[in-house]
Amino acid sequence: MKAFLILGLLLLSVLAQGKVYDRCELARTLKSLGLDGYYGVSLANWVCLTQWESSYNTQATNYNPWDQSTDYGIFQINSHYWCNDGKTPGAVNGCGVSCNAFLQDDISQAVACAKRVVREQGIGAWYVLRVERGNCFTLLLIYAAREKFQRPKCHSEMESFRLELVTKCINLHLENNLLELVHNLAFLLLG
Repeated sequence: MKAFLILGLLLLSVLAQGKVYDRCELARTLKSLGLDGYYGVSLANWVCLTQWESSYNTQATNYNPWDQSTDYGIFQINSHYWCNDGKTPGAVNGCGVSCNAFLQDDISQAVACAKRVVREQGIGAWYVLRVERGNCFTLLLIYAAREKFQRPKCHSEMESFRLELVTKCINLHLENNLLELVHNLAFLLLG
């Protein structure tokens, strides 16, 4: 009897964690759901956004005490504007869906809502892509190190993703950080 109880608790804890995507799997999923290039937003930006917002975790939540809202799921979609969690005062529910839908392993409803957010507010609706843009160099260095010390699971996707990040970094930092840009690109290209 105790064995069944322990097994049940272990199973429940695994289910409560939700799905944590690996970067390549997430990139393939987002692409299959039509996010690559959606409203001019590259797949690299979507993957970057989900990394910084939720660490690729479908069960991620973040409470915002200033407006009593919560961010839900892999995209951290906010309950004040986009979904109904039954507890956020003055919620609008712009996507017409329960916030629990964004905590599922199947991210199709989260993607549909993310598309609506981008159509109505642009990619800047996600704070991380307005403020944390400097993180793209950090991401490039991490990916360069991973490539050097371990064979990536999806090499061609990794290369494509890295090239998109390089382009993003060039566009973001060309004027202000030319020296840093040259240094980091040299590191990536020369190892």
